[in-house]
Amino acid sequence: MIGTQLRTAALTSRSGRQVNLTVVQPEYSLDTVRLLSTTSYRWRMQAFAIERVDPAAALHAHFAAEVAWVAASELRQFTSDPQHYLLVVGLDQAQEVLGINTAYWVPDEQVWYMAVGTTRPVDQPGYPNPDQVRGIGLEIVGALVKLMNARVCAPVTLEPLDAQARRFWLARGFHDQGKELRMSCPESRQLEQRLSHSQRDDPALGDLAAFTDARYIRPRQ
Repeated sequence: MIGTQLRTAALTSRSGRQVNLTVVQPEYSLDTVRLLSTTSYRWRMQAFAIERVDPAAALHAHFAAEVAWVAASELRQFTSDPQHYLLVVGLDQAQEVLGINTAYWVPDEQVWYMAVGTTRPVDQPGYPNPDQVRGIGLEIVGALVKLMNARVCAPVTLEPLDAQARRFWLARGFHDQGKELRMSCPESRQLEQRLSHSQRDDPALGDLAAFTDARYIRPRQ
């Protein structure tokens, strides 16, 4: 994937297998559109594969497929105006997508909205994968928060995907604002600092680094 390399991390799976994560802010290219589109299809198939085994985990996996679809379909927008739209993608050494985060700036409100974000289904809580990789979610979030603060430090708002994701984000320092969660500019800088030390999220502990936005996600039929 062509783009700006934001950070790298050596992650491990539950069995000790090493995964080299690279977080990239991609440039627009047809190859990147194809990669993200293929990722969406692969993640959708992973969701269908577990619908009868674990419906809740399947919903998280379907959401991941939607996030990859958004990244593919909106890639030109996210790359043509990087002052207002941000997209970061986590890749392993084989260029497989491990996670995706997006955000956009709202000048009238002077606030960042974290739009849609996920890790790949096989590394989400509940997915029947005995060798899940730890740390994907927070590494990608750390790269996104650093980009936002570099543009302008401002309040950050997100809508957690569900109650499980809400618990995860509240534990990261966000405050309950009803449907949405929010943190201030100083708190965003503190989060950036904490995540620069490679905190690890762990799907085996129920950590779900997912957030959604009705502006982008299609309702499921």
